[in-house]
Amino acid sequence: MRSKISQFLLLATTLSLTTSKLFLHESPHPFQDVGLSKKLLHIVAHSHQDAGWGRTAIQYFNGAVNGILTNVTEHLWEHPEARFTHAEIWFFQEWYQRQNKTVRARFAQLVQEKRFEFVNGGWVASDEACPTYEDLIENMVVGHEWLKDNLGVTPRIAWHCDSFGHSSAMNEIFQLMGYQSLYFGRMDDLERDIRIQNQTMDFIWQPVFEGKNGPIKSKLKGLHTHLMYNTYTVPCGVPMTNYWNKFDAQELRADFMKDLATNETFAKEYIQCMNEMALAYQTDNVLVTWGYDFAYFDAKNTFGLITDIMAFLSKRGDVQFDMAFSTVENFTQAVIKEFEEKSIELQVFHDDFFPMEEIYKDSFWTGYYSSRSNSKRKIREFSAYTYFTSTLYALDFFKSPSPSFNLITEYNSSFELAQEVGLMQHHDTITGTSFQYVNDDFIYQMDNFTVNNSAMMYGKIQAMAQEGQGLDIGGLSYCLHHLNDRYLCPSQQLNQSSPLLIILYNPSLSDQDSITLFFNTSLLTIEAWYPYSKAFEKVPAEAICYQNPDFPLKSTQQTECEVLVSKRVKALEIQIIKVTFTEQNDIGVKGTQEDLTIESGKVRLDVKSDGFAQGELQMQYTDLEDGVVRKFNFDIRYYLNYNHQTVDDREGGLYIFKSLINDSHPFNHTIQRVTTFQGKLHSMIIVEYKSQMNPYENTFVKVKLTGVRGELEKLVEFEVYLEGIEYMPGLDVTVNWKQEGLENNGIFYTDSNGLDMLKRTTDAYLSRTHNTTLQRASSNYYPVNSAIQITDSSQYFTVMNDRSEGGSAYLDGRIELMINRRGNTTDDLGNDESLNETEWVKGMELGVRTQAKYYLSFTREREEAFDRIRKRYVLTQHPLQYFSTEQAPTISEQPLRSKEQAVEILFKTLKAVRVDQLYLRLFKESSLMMTLAGHEDITGEQAFDIAVALCHFANGKDVECRRRVRVRDVLLDGQPMDATWQRSLKGFVQKYQVTLMPK
Repeated sequence: MRSKISQFLLLATTLSLTTSKLFLHESPHPFQDVGLSKKLLHIVAHSHQDAGWGRTAIQYFNGAVNGILTNVTEHLWEHPEARFTHAEIWFFQEWYQRQNKTVRARFAQLVQEKRFEFVNGGWVASDEACPTYEDLIENMVVGHEWLKDNLGVTPRIAWHCDSFGHSSAMNEIFQLMGYQSLYFGRMDDLERDIRIQNQTMDFIWQPVFEGKNGPIKSKLKGLHTHLMYNTYTVPCGVPMTNYWNKFDAQELRADFMKDLATNETFAKEYIQCMNEMALAYQTDNVLVTWGYDFAYFDAKNTFGLITDIMAFLSKRGDVQFDMAFSTVENFTQAVIKEFEEKSIELQVFHDDFFPMEEIYKDSFWTGYYSSRSNSKRKIREFSAYTYFTSTLYALDFFKSPSPSFNLITEYNSSFELAQEVGLMQHHDTITGTSFQYVNDDFIYQMDNFTVNNSAMMYGKIQAMAQEGQGLDIGGLSYCLHHLNDRYLCPSQQLNQSSPLLIILYNPSLSDQDSITLFFNTSLLTIEAWYPYSKAFEKVPAEAICYQNPDFPLKSTQQTECEVLVSKRVKALEIQIIKVTFTEQNDIGVKGTQEDLTIESGKVRLDVKSDGFAQGELQMQYTDLEDGVVRKFNFDIRYYLNYNHQTVDDREGGLYIFKSLINDSHPFNHTIQRVTTFQGKLHSMIIVEYKSQMNPYENTFVKVKLTGVRGELEKLVEFEVYLEGIEYMPGLDVTVNWKQEGLENNGIFYTDSNGLDMLKRTTDAYLSRTHNTTLQRASSNYYPVNSAIQITDSSQYFTVMNDRSEGGSAYLDGRIELMINRRGNTTDDLGNDESLNETEWVKGMELGVRTQAKYYLSFTREREEAFDRIRKRYVLTQHPLQYFSTEQAPTISEQPLRSKEQAVEILFKTLKAVRVDQLYLRLFKESSLMMTLAGHEDITGEQAFDIAVALCHFANGKDVECRRRVRVRDVLLDGQPMDATWQRSLKGFVQKYQVTLMPK
């Protein structure tokens, strides 16, 4: 998706194809050598803390983390030799804000003396499969922002010890933030064994992406990556008190030391185990993680056991290693120095680390890509809300000569929203692997943040209506999508006795050429406000009406109408629409079940009825401009959840996608009715299915074309409203498209967190790890956040989606995406709940329904295919925002502020550098952070021009913007660059700090 060319390097099955020498920035506090005649084991004491999983984040804090941080701090203060490493900033700030000045001062000294170390520094330790790259960045930014403001530190060591796989996009983000090294604990079991055997636990990870001109290798140097030996836990059977076992740490300490002292066989086995761990690494410096989930509540005895073991081993003559308290930074500097002094060449790795088979045979961690589909979409919507509100607030920065009360309030609101976005990226939150009540809690928190921010947001929209449209508007409500409901705006239905005013804000950098509204009637008059004539005028609109798929279970309205309004909403501006019930004005498009063809000005779709009885929709796509004809089938299928359990074999569940059948089966429904609607503005095929499993629910699919002009008008939109899944026996349900005549020969492409595309080869994982498995589907599943594509080089077939889903094309010509999951089994990975999401509807407990959108693209050219992926992703990330009111507006007495010239300058500037995403957030009250994403690198001069244009745009005129604006390059986490970084750390996404000189 980027216009960068490089040569693709294929990963060999030996996991070692190329080697590299390593360069990192020097640390001002290098680890002191202790004489490396023996191996030196760097003991890194840490406590892994999940910000929500079996308990909510605040319950974990109150029940464990508050005491852990207090007790660890006290122990470090009393024992200068001890060290501690901490990663999760959300937990730490909760603790820090409760401390008095004395404790804070002591803690600051511990940090300064590098006895308490921060690694990673994100608000939480994020997942790497399900978030978008924007959300991954924001999680890191808010954590680093808090650390820098409160303690003056910025971590440069990445620590993802518990992520369920590792993405190429996350690697690139870490590099663009100036990180030195990456440490992770989870790895496919067989790949870990190979790396232990080959001593490749340290390597250089330099991902290779796919662009519109071919494979591209990142121009960044790659990241030193270190695989922990025993995930993140203490090795060799040392007991540790943690949140789960509640054992007496003093008793455990005494018993273990007694066994070492009195049982020589036990002592030798322990020493041998530690020796074997050390031999997994080719260096004399070896990192040893000494931690567990919520460990160190009894800091005195947990640290004391380490000290006791050190003392015991130091007196023996058969120990081939020394042990010392250390930090990850100290270890990193020591091992880098050893690489250089010994000329150790590290393997260079170009792939990512999906999928992952870990702990149990055939248990591939690919289910969580799709678990809790509605929650994944909700998080995506909350992120979009956060980014558009924060950008609107930040534009006030250019208007204020100094930090005003409003600006400070807006900064606080933006920062709180960004923190919540960060919290949602946790590896047990966005993944859907937390307990049900914890999931319910974070959904509630997102809605609560949205509601609490609404008054300020309404003020911004009202100001835009007054200044730019000449209307005074009151009584606004925001169209808030509730978790298991369909996304229908406006959220309030039309009152037949009075008009409804709808205000739309377009947060994207592209004009939106049409507006979609939902009502229960087609008897409507649609008007748009024209500010210079000070009047509402009728605009073209069409309604396609059908039986409401929520009727009668979730809605009393039997009819639903999707209304398309042909009125442009300009980028970063609002549009005001008035809707009036008019009995004499029917804008409905008549449907037919005879002619199963629809078309727009550029595309025609034909439907055949041959597969209706099997639930299969057979279609032909014709590009009326260039003559491209593609035949494809659409159907909904399922994998039967694996429900056999033995000692070494486990069932599927929240984390694991595991099937009893080799290929999916057609879903248990038939196509009951297909209706086509051919309008002038848009056309639609409505497919109604009859369930054979649940008489109360049926699946409903819309297939859409639009005749309204736009960059993506050749896409075919599928909107799938899937019925609730039965609890027994448990199903993983997929939506599938199979293009006839396309042989992709086992090659397909998926995105990496929406940032770039990656090449996938069917069964590549099995080749890489010399593995065999009965789970062919799940072993070939990958996370899909924006697109999945197949090609035979002469034709490109792409499906784009609207949230994280697992997907694959392991069968030639067929693309599948997992739309929803439900089952009665657990995968025995800590969460003992099954994936059983339900809602109560009219006294019945039913499986939740899922609404999802997909966009199909058929092209001949790779460049066009990749451009469409990028443009569709940007629109999905920046959807129109809907506000409405029943209060009649009044014409404002304030003069209109024309921004036409400023708008023209802004978008001319953005277009010149091909920027397609802009995110602004107030930063420390006296500056703002400007994030730009596009198709090529941006120079400092271009960034300055964009900031000046934004200043003009915010004020509607030139207010000495070019003289006052100052722009500084910063790293992707918002922190300052040094001279070396400025030369090398440029990428697809770039960040700048903007300040204003006094007037």
